[in-house]
Amino acid sequence: MSRLRVNRGLSALELAMVTAIIAVVVLAFLLPRFAAARERARVTSCQSNLKQLALAFQMYAYDHNGFFPPGAGEGRPPEEPWLAVFPYVKNEVVYWCPSTKEPEPLLPALGFSGGGGTAPAPPFRCVGYVYVPGHANDDPPDTPLAADDEPRHLGRANVAFLSGEVRWVYPDEWRALGLGQQSER
Repeated sequence: MSRLRVNRGLSALELAMVTAIIAVVVLAFLLPRFAAARERARVTSCQSNLKQLALAFQMYAYDHNGFFPPGAGEGRPPEEPWLAVFPYVKNEVVYWCPSTKEPEPLLPALGFSGGGGTAPAPPFRCVGYVYVPGHANDDPPDTPLAADDEPRHLGRANVAFLSGEVRWVYPDEWRALGLGQQSER
């Protein structure tokens, strides 16, 4: 007598369970890559912001006999260089890094309440970068002009130079450029 062999295959429930397990394993591998890709997009957006700000500073210098805006001090608020280049930018989004968790508001720092006071409110609300003052157009092109205030992009920081170039640098180079002790926000 021969045995009858039945080829049953997988039931719908078994097939669904195998598919779910494979999906979880695939997602476990892909999610970190998605997060890294999202942060890399923020790096690129930050570089674009710094490039626009560097060009705004260069246009300011062109209109002011080759000199860039002064920094804070001598009675000037730390936001003054950023306000000086706003007519060349006209977009408040470029003033803060997309990887900044909570950009610092400038309105309270300047003593503005958002309207109703004697002075008009500044045209933007926050700054996520450090400005390096004291430059002229004849300075070396690899002199830093503005940068992230800390290495926040996958352990690195973006730096804009007088030449208009923006580089993604490691913390050692960022500190070597003298950006670790800057406080001109």
